[in-house]
Formats: sequence, structure tokens, C-alpha cells
Amino acid sequence: MATSNDVLPFRALHYDPRRVDDLGQCLAQPYDVISPEMQAGYYRQHPRNVVRLILGRQDPADTAADNRYTRAAATLDDWVRRGILRRSRRPAFWVYEQQFSLPQTGARRGSRTRKRRLCGEARARPSRQGRVA
Repeated sequence: MATSNDVLPFRALHYDPRRVDDLGQCLAQPYDVISPEMQAGYYRQHPRNVVRLILGRQDPADTAADNRYTRAAATLDDWVRRGILRRSRRPAFWVYEQQFSLPQTGARRGSRTRKRRLCGEARARPSRQGRVA
């Protein structure tokens, strides 16, 4: 099926290596696999760990105006303002790679695997039927 969507290079937001001494200390697992113990470890690991953006701490006193999401937005704004995160100068396609061990079940149990993806900006346009294809 033909679509009218475009995939374009984009200006990514990324850590400035001049502002982060050890980029590896700022990385984290995907948010949906981070346990509370892992989250605490990432917070201790580095003050600029991405966990503060993708899975901030919850607090019993959280409100609609002050919660993990509003704090993540404030942290993102602060890091961009201070130059910890910056936009790439030119649009580009980006390679995203993950390496991990598979669960201890199934045919490939416990084996290491690597996933590599190409990231770009997707611009979707409505199709003639009025839906985004």
C-alpha cells in the first residue's frame, strides 16, 4: 500500500560530550524494564543520567502541577539551557543500537543479541481516505 509519508533526517537532541565526562554513565535501560532498584542505581550513577527524563521518581506528595512528568520537563529545559543537551548542527539520520541478553526462556535463552535501528523524522500526511497511513 502506498502512503504519502516522508522519512527525513532531523536535528537530534543529544548529550554534549564537553559537558558530560562519561557518556556511558548517563545511559539507562528502556523505561519499561527499569525496576525501582535499577532506577535508584541510575540516580546514584550520574547526576545527568537520562532516567531523570524517561522515568523520574514518583513522590507521594505529587500533584498535577508537580510530578514525575513536570519535573522531567523542567530537567530537560534546564539541561538544554545549560548546554548539557544540544541539538545537532545539521539534520541527519541516526543509528540507534541496543545490546542485551534475552530472557532465560525460549529457544535462544540467555543469549546476547543486538538490535540496530535507523531513526529519522516521520512526517505523516492524511491519505485520500482521511486517515494517516
